[in-house]
Amino acid sequence: MSVFTRMLGKPDEATIPYASDSLEGLIARWVQWGASSKVEVNPIADFTGEYSGNLQPEDVWFLAGCFGGVVERTCVIPGNKKLLVPVFNMWFTEHYQPPDLSKAHGFMTLNGQEVPLDTIRTKDHFVVRGVWGNPVTGSILPCKMRVGGLWKLLDPLPVGEHELYFRGGDGDGFFLEVTYKLKVLS
Repeated sequence: MSVFTRMLGKPDEATIPYASDSLEGLIARWVQWGASSKVEVNPIADFTGEYSGNLQPEDVWFLAGCFGGVVERTCVIPGNKKLLVPVFNMWFTEHYQPPDLSKAHGFMTLNGQEVPLDTIRTKDHFVVRGVWGNPVTGSILPCKMRVGGLWKLLDPLPVGEHELYFRGGDGDGFFLEVTYKLKVLS
């Protein structure tokens, strides 16, 4: 896809060196998803859940953290998809060393039950092609990135209403706290 097309707000796909359904591939695809919409309609910058369904892939449902602070979102999701949840993550370009995640912390509950988290990071750079006005790369030019953090890939949830809560931080003052009121459809 051309730079001109991304200027018009049409997303592109990440070029990733991982199997698309591997954990590394999923988190790389999640970063591309975050760069695929401008900030005004971006699921990461969304405070209500209104944009949580934007540009979702066919094989998994991406949930979003936030850029810091406390957010509560309500969204409707399909019942037949796994959910990828970024409890705390950091993405960075090729010009920076990977951040030290040793002080990163996080916690997640689903319907009040604690869910163990996975530390996942990409070792290799992948190319992200964002749209104009995206909050991830800040550019429409291709950007080599890596990502790492605390994540969870959840199995599809049963039909009905669920509450997903998570909080996390970098250990140096940045924190986020997100509550999702999820309505799962059949």
